[in-house]
Amino acid sequence: MNLNWSEPTSWIIGGLLLMLLGIQVGLLLRNTTLTTGRKLVRLSLNILLWLIVAGYIWQPRWRVTVDSKQAIVAAGNVPRDYINRLKDSLRIAESFHADDFKGQFETVTLVGQQVPASLLSQLSATFVQWIPYFQPDVIQSIQWKEVVRRGELQQVTGRLQATEKGWLKLVFGAQVLDSVAVTAGTNAFRLRFPAFAAGRSEAVLVLNGEALDTLRYFTRPAKKLTYQFVLGSPDFETKTLADWLGQQGNSVLLTSTVSKDLQTSVAINKKSGAVPDIIITDADNGQHAVVKKAVSQGKPVLFLNLANPDTDIRAINQATGSNWSLRRISNEDHVVVASGLNALPFSFADALHQQPVAGVPVAVQYGQTNVAVSLIAETFPLKLSGDSVAYSKLWTAILAPLQPADKNSILVDGPVISGIVNRIQLNNWTVKPATLRVAGDTARVRYSPINPLSGEASYVFSKAGWTSVQDSVDVYVEGKGAWQQTQQVHAYALAQTANQLTTGVGDTTHWREVRVPMWVWLLLFLGCLTALWLEPKLG
Repeated sequence: MNLNWSEPTSWIIGGLLLMLLGIQVGLLLRNTTLTTGRKLVRLSLNILLWLIVAGYIWQPRWRVTVDSKQAIVAAGNVPRDYINRLKDSLRIAESFHADDFKGQFETVTLVGQQVPASLLSQLSATFVQWIPYFQPDVIQSIQWKEVVRRGELQQVTGRLQATEKGWLKLVFGAQVLDSVAVTAGTNAFRLRFPAFAAGRSEAVLVLNGEALDTLRYFTRPAKKLTYQFVLGSPDFETKTLADWLGQQGNSVLLTSTVSKDLQTSVAINKKSGAVPDIIITDADNGQHAVVKKAVSQGKPVLFLNLANPDTDIRAINQATGSNWSLRRISNEDHVVVASGLNALPFSFADALHQQPVAGVPVAVQYGQTNVAVSLIAETFPLKLSGDSVAYSKLWTAILAPLQPADKNSILVDGPVISGIVNRIQLNNWTVKPATLRVAGDTARVRYSPINPLSGEASYVFSKAGWTSVQDSVDVYVEGKGAWQQTQQVHAYALAQTANQLTTGVGDTTHWREVRVPMWVWLLLFLGCLTALWLEPKLG
């Protein structure tokens, strides 16, 4: 134990110990049955015992000069064998636990995250390197989008060390959003799913049935758009999709070619003067004037209802300038994608600038015009079977990559940690505010000299929990915990090293503070108590 003499309790304990020693010495001196020689021996042994007790409480320390310029300082939860392996690999002789470290070295390698703030304050004149330490079956690093648009692809990336192979799943209630197989050892993972629940949402990372962490994010509502269908004749598939888009509040225009010079149009939620934001058509109408105009203007186009994939894909490439290529994956007429959902027996060949939509045989080629192609045979059976939720999630995911960029969007990478600097990005802002409203406070915005519509603000959140930004979105701030410790130590190590690279290390004398080992105190206690037990018997 270490007494803190700045606290009254320590003085009280010290006074009681001295009082007890005085009482013991007084009783010994007034004992008339002992000879003077035995009194001196017994008195000496008792004083020696109390000196040992005082020394153990005081824990005297002193400095010794060392030749090593480097030291390892490990958090209390780091195993000794892990520290020894680091010492061997880094060729560093000196190592300490964080609670016991006292010394001066040119370079200190911090190992682990659970280090006291008092230790960090000791390293002001030291180069600091940091090696994180994580227990098995925990997330080592992770990142996701704190703010997404409804239908946008939420992506969770990270690393974990698993003790055995199994499955890492991202779960929303009883539903598995995405999963990935993991092996024993270190795994990098990526999980993706379309954000479908508006407002504050959360998903749980589960490894082999055990919850690892909860991810919280905010989903903005999707913008109401104008869709135009360009078809030879509407079928049940496109009619069901058009009705669903209208129910979502979008404006829909269905254009059908009755004959060579005759077209008919049907509007849902008609907006006067509205121009289409997204074109939905088939390969036979790729050369239609509306489609060609949309391509020339850079409007996104979705091709569906492929009848002859090999022929249709060439027509799509010719109409849009894309470079789609298909591979046959089955000799059957259709392949099962999910319950109640079939697709053509083809897959997309890998190509530059083409990105698949997670979980469905649909892909998007990004460029001046974003062109999407669907290999799904039919989706309306989902609607007819009463599974409107699955139908909505499917089409939300398909159409999300085609939606034009939001205006006045706010982007934040998670996790957001309290107590350290977090970045808030602004994209496509038409009216550029000088500050952002964050948690009842303001943060100054710095705009990019290259793109004046984009900016960035830095802010240190002081409280954990859901916090509003610009009164339009919410972000979740992580409080005290593993992520906060990891980010704080990481930020400290970067700042400290940058500072020392600029100013240099001051004191070049390398020393460490040492104290009497605990086994020495044990031997002293046992020896003195043994002598006190033997003294009456020998007399």
